[in-house]
Amino acid sequence: MKRMKHLGAAALAATLLVTACAKKEKEEGRILSPDEAKTAIATGAWIFQHEAVVYGPDDVDHGPSEPCKLDDVYRFDLSGDASVQWGANECNPSFPTASGSYGSWEIAEHGAVLKLSYTRAMPGAFGAGDVATWGIDYLSDRKMVLKRTVYEPGKSYVLYDTYVKRS
Repeated sequence: MKRMKHLGAAALAATLLVTACAKKEKEEGRILSPDEAKTAIATGAWIFQHEAVVYGPDDVDHGPSEPCKLDDVYRFDLSGDASVQWGANECNPSFPTASGSYGSWEIAEHGAVLKLSYTRAMPGAFGAGDVATWGIDYLSDRKMVLKRTVYEPGKSYVLYDTYVKRS
């Protein structure tokens, strides 16, 4: 009987440990199935938080984020619609674009890639017909880090964009 109590206590401790690890893993981000990634991205609204540009192993730009980007709200609906609600701070008044739908999105490569297909011009050099492919570097219930390699004449770099869920 005493042995059964110890086994029961050990089983309970193991269950609590596994549950705690699973919760921590979800909070820190983990590899998600395509359906889980799609649901995580489509649930709620995202706000741009930070951008990092990696030119090489020892050359990373963590410059300050443009304040005009910090109040824009991005939504990715389960239907595949991608939309934005611009904040009060305009980034480029000479390139006015309306809030609303700007294209579609999908999860590709087994949940590792976010593809954005643009139906209209958007700030950041994307125009109607462009497709931007972002690797999902990190994804949790509250944070998403997207990365893509940008190729320009004579150079290339990796761009990391961090978004957080709007509270």
